[in-house]
Amino acid sequence: MTSPHSPYSDPQPAASGCLRRSFQRLLPVTFALAGIGLSLALGHLDTQRRYSEQLAQVDARLAGVRGALEAQLRAAFGEAEGIAQLITVDGAISVEHFRNMAEDALSSVSYMRTIALAPDDVVRDIFPLQGNEGLIGLDYRRLPEQSPAGVR
Repeated sequence: MTSPHSPYSDPQPAASGCLRRSFQRLLPVTFALAGIGLSLALGHLDTQRRYSEQLAQVDARLAGVRGALEAQLRAAFGEAEGIAQLITVDGAISVEHFRNMAEDALSSVSYMRTIALAPDDVVRDIFPLQGNEGLIGLDYRRLPEQSPAGVR
């Protein structure tokens, strides 16, 4: 018979026990590392979700501001567009009719202060005339800073 410490004894039970102890020690560390990794990944996803929600809130606010601004612009240009359409249809407008329509337009849109009648980009009439007399005859084409979109 062989003794437990003889060179002929099976070394596997000792190695198996060592492996089992190492596995028992590494298993909690492995689970801890997996938990930390999962926590980091979920934290990153939560941060991305919050960022997306904030972006959506800002987008919604900007859409509201954009809608209000578009409504204000439509109101302002809509009033002046009526005068332009009348001139397009009739070919001309009397000074009195222009001033009446311009007065109505300015009274309905508080942030508009002046309406100029400028066929061929030269100011022929302006409302209100008082304080703006010097603009009669102004040629918008000779003003390099004048935006083509603002010229009607």
